[in-house]
Amino acid sequence: MTKEKPSLLDLAGLLSKKEADELRRHIKNRRKSMRKRMDEIAERMNKL
Repeated sequence: MTKEKPSLLDLAGLLSKKEADELRRHIKNRRKSMRKRMDEIAERMNKL
């Protein structure tokens, strides 16, 4: 991801409310799955 991204606020201004809600949901889901992955890695490290 070398391309410079506009800030989320800039994006939110361009998106309709529906699109903004979908984007927010997508980000939240990604955070959740990342946290889950981190927990799995931590468990594996604890078993070593």
